[in-house]
Amino acid sequence: MAGNDRRRSKARGLRQLFQNQLGHLHTLLVRRSAEKKAARHRDLMEQGAVEAVVEGTNTLVRLASGYKSRMRESVRGLLQHVDELVSRLPAPIDVGPGQFLRDPRVNAFFVNADAVRDTFSLSHELQTFFSDPMLTSQTHVYAVMFMQRVDKEVFGTAMVDGMMR
Repeated sequence: MAGNDRRRSKARGLRQLFQNQLGHLHTLLVRRSAEKKAARHRDLMEQGAVEAVVEGTNTLVRLASGYKSRMRESVRGLLQHVDELVSRLPAPIDVGPGQFLRDPRVNAFFVNADAVRDTFSLSHELQTFFSDPMLTSQTHVYAVMFMQRVDKEVFGTAMVDGMMR
């Protein structure tokens, strides 16, 4: 009887070891599958980017043999640069109703609350976006906004020799 208990104890330890190893193997296989999927996605992105560059510049490039592979490295660098630029963009600002009074950044972009509403409701790009039947259920949209500072010299009052001029 004591021998059986000892064997069961050792068998339990071996079963635990095998379960741990199977769990580790499963983790490795899942990670490998995710890496392959990411590599395929990256490859498709690069292929699409090469075609977009060719289409946007000169389609005669397609006549050169091996143009895809020769452009691949440059396009890869371009995509990395774009990723870096996007990562530097500031976090989104909610420009919903009432934000003009609550958020000083929104207040800096717009003259008043009516300007907030008018900017987005009169935007041709946003109207086009929301007119797409596939996008009518969207409740949020992201826009990149820029400000331009304009300094003007204007006539005003100044104290000169104790007199207001």
